[in-house]
Amino acid sequence: MAELSPDMRRLIDDAVAAGQVQVVAPGVSALPLPVWDGTNLRYPEGAPRGAIGWKKGGGTRRARSVPSHVAARRAAFRRHWTPDITAAAMGRLLGASAQVARDDARAVDLPLAREQRGPNTGIACRRAHVAALLAGDNPPATRAALLAQVRLRFPDTTHEGLRGDRRALGHSFEPADRMRARMRTIERRRDRVADLTARRVPVRDICRLLGVSDHTVRADLDARGLCTAPTRRRRAPGKGATGKGAAS
Repeated sequence: MAELSPDMRRLIDDAVAAGQVQVVAPGVSALPLPVWDGTNLRYPEGAPRGAIGWKKGGGTRRARSVPSHVAARRAAFRRHWTPDITAAAMGRLLGASAQVARDDARAVDLPLAREQRGPNTGIACRRAHVAALLAGDNPPATRAALLAQVRLRFPDTTHEGLRGDRRALGHSFEPADRMRARMRTIERRRDRVADLTARRVPVRDICRLLGVSDHTVRADLDARGLCTAPTRRRRAPGKGATGKGAAS
């Protein structure tokens, strides 16, 4: 270590004489040390950034200073705390979320009571509102119209949530007779696909005859317990082989 110059030594002596710096013995830290509370090493409130840490997992952990608004909120936590208070109730008292209340509870080492979970009243209220809309004099005719009306009262409603409500209520936008007619049409098409397949008609020709896609034909064959070999994609005309074996 380099020796201090006379000017630097004079500045240090003047600062010590004026009380601007603190003199500590070699090997002693002037920063606060963590205190073992039986489960964890905790730093005192207001410890400065850079306080000496402790070894854990091969690394040195350092204390972080607590902002003033966090310290004030945790002081309010201690004032409002009771053995039967929950995280949601404490969050309302602190003007914060339940998760912030849980974090403060861990920081000040005060347990919060478990919340009694009951039926989801929000879903029940929304489902009752959906049932009232569907049973009204002018029910919505489409899923989008129903979702728009439900969101006027429950803005967080999603398509999946509304689908679950309609399933629980046994509602469908498609009338039963129309659904039965669709199923009869699908069954007739599957019979025709199976008959053409038995006559060894290629899948490509079946698609052209029935006006459906290749995927639909194969789905119909799967429904009938039949299977077909995958169709080979023909090479486009004019695009011959390239490479060493290609004719020039």
